[in-house]
Amino acid sequence: MPVNIHAINKIFEKKRINADIGIDTEDNDIIIFDSWEDYNKVRWIEKLYNQLPYGYSDEYTSCSNCGKYIYTTPGYYEDIPAYAIFNDEILCEYCIRSQYEEEYLEYLINNPKIALKISIISPERMEELGWMRLDEKYENGLHQGMNDKPEEVFKDVQKRYPGRDIIFDYSPSQFYIEFGVWIKHQEFD
Repeated sequence: MPVNIHAINKIFEKKRINADIGIDTEDNDIIIFDSWEDYNKVRWIEKLYNQLPYGYSDEYTSCSNCGKYIYTTPGYYEDIPAYAIFNDEILCEYCIRSQYEEEYLEYLINNPKIALKISIISPERMEELGWMRLDEKYENGLHQGMNDKPEEVFKDVQKRYPGRDIIFDYSPSQFYIEFGVWIKHQEFD
């Protein structure tokens, strides 16, 4: 039986369950509980529908633009979040791609303290936009020799490629982070 979110919402209101019902970034209905206790009060609904799309309020937040729920908790060591916080807003990957791509990239340009999330803008899209990723790998982490610092890499790349804009990307793991550098010619009037 498909989940009837509206019927579930009425049950929550009647039982005074503290939960938000909305849509996630994959356009699926989802219920966001504030506590395990609230979920336990309505666990029988999960048996009724054989599923209950839910999460907890400390794992989700809503996109400042579209209002859809964004899953903010990494699922595994190499998970790259599919949202970004910039311009004092949190935006989902879909809103960034469709409406804020230029502003997002502008925010990243020439700033070694933040990095492109390839879960939002793919390497293929970066190339379409005229960016070139350098064939160099940088690492920082707990293992010997993994001590590259983005600020130092930024200065080095600026010296080697003067006049070009620079964007960093990254790939996390359990004990270290790899990062790379994208460059682009500066546009002159």
